[in-house]
Amino acid sequence: MPRLYDSPEVCRTYFFPQPGGPLPERADAGPVSLRTAAGEARGYWSRPHAGAPTLLHLHGNGECVSDVLPLWSYWATGLEHNLFLLDYPGYGESEGTPCFTSCREAAHAALAFLLEQPAVPWVAIVGRSLGSLFALDLAAGHADSSRVRALVLESAIADLKQRLALRVAYEAVGLDRAALERELDEDWDAQAKLARVRCPVLVLHCRQDSLIPVDHAERLARWAGERLHALQLFAEGDHNTIHVENAAEYHAALRAFLPRA
Repeated sequence: MPRLYDSPEVCRTYFFPQPGGPLPERADAGPVSLRTAAGEARGYWSRPHAGAPTLLHLHGNGECVSDVLPLWSYWATGLEHNLFLLDYPGYGESEGTPCFTSCREAAHAALAFLLEQPAVPWVAIVGRSLGSLFALDLAAGHADSSRVRALVLESAIADLKQRLALRVAYEAVGLDRAALERELDEDWDAQAKLARVRCPVLVLHCRQDSLIPVDHAERLARWAGERLHALQLFAEGDHNTIHVENAAEYHAALRAFLPRA
């Protein structure tokens, strides 16, 4: 049965799909097509390091693969990791319409694709902002997999109910808020998901994030418990400038984390 949180009244307000730009194709990098219920989802797989683990990066709202590829390709190369980037339905070149379920299914298809590749020893999942919802869902759903070895939550969402309530006037569009929030409790409870995660967790956030307040990061770190590798709060930057203002520190945090995962 369709979930209320996937209704057009919610998703038209919450999701901001962006068109994609051109992506480079080489012998060791190029687009990947994934079949999902929403249609063809497009990923981009860069694999210059034979036998290396892969970073599966799930971008934020209002972003697409072509936006994040230059920086993350540079960082992954420095870490000697391969990189898989995913566009959610309706984003970039991916078909379909974005909703929470279709985006989650696309993320699961991306991870399933990587785990089917014998050349991928293990995967580290990185979720930024909106992408943190799907990254955490993947890590919780594959808690028993020895090949899902690390989870990075950047500028992440601890309370989806709070985020939706800020944007969606439930009663004005004829939605039963209580029923919708029960569904969110059932399917998107970050604390419950983190209780199932078994891999190490790194939480990164700007102290002055004006979009997703820093208390989201603090809650996620607390809920990660003994699985928390580190909570790193950057003094500089905002939600959309976290990489620009903290590039060296951000990359160093990844470098310190991933070899131990």
